[in-house]
Amino acid sequence: MNEYEREIELYDYIEVLLKYKWVILVTTLFCGGLGIMRQDETPPLYEADVVLIMKSLPIQQGSSTQAADVPVTTQSSGFYEALALADDLKQALSDSLDLNLSPRSMDGMLKVEVLDPGIRLTARAHDPDLPIRLVNSWAELFVERNGDLNSEEGNNYYDYVESQYRIARGRLDTTEVELYAFER
Repeated sequence: MNEYEREIELYDYIEVLLKYKWVILVTTLFCGGLGIMRQDETPPLYEADVVLIMKSLPIQQGSSTQAADVPVTTQSSGFYEALALADDLKQALSDSLDLNLSPRSMDGMLKVEVLDPGIRLTARAHDPDLPIRLVNSWAELFVERNGDLNSEEGNNYYDYVESQYRIARGRLDTTEVELYAFER
């Protein structure tokens, strides 16, 4: 009794595909159509952000105003991120906008990116007006709570940008004068 089992060949697979081609086609079209319909149900995600540049603020002592000369070492990126995403700050943000959200539920809505001279605060939500209100209030609360921090790098960057602005403005003015004289 030596039974011979036939091996499955490519022709057998093609035969099965041709036999059930309509079932395969209808199932594929149905799943694709269902996916397209479900895609339209997803609400859009709106985003707003603000960039805060770290600059030393003047300290008022008596009647004279002088710049804060507190030497602060360059903070790590985790330092500013931890300050911006602190639970007490998130709770105050939720309370100020009457959102009734816990700090943990706001984790997906708020993002912090540390830039060279400062930080970028980003808020995301499905409501088109909420991210703008969130990021504005968040920035105000952050500055209010951490306004006494001083970053020497931020101060130098601000001075650099200001000097570059003056140079570019001077070149533009000179070019405009030369252009005006040339047109005469």
